[in-house]
Amino acid sequence: MYASPLSIRVRNHSRRVSTTLALFFLNVCFLMNRDW
Repeated sequence: MYASPLSIRVRNHSRRVSTTLALFFLNVCFLMNRDW
């Protein structure tokens, strides 16, 4: 099956967004634990 550049770009973008959300979630947990 031929993967169009658009689908590859969307896949890379979704992976980058999920990584950014994971880092943001870890930072929020770290700040909450530090406040305690």
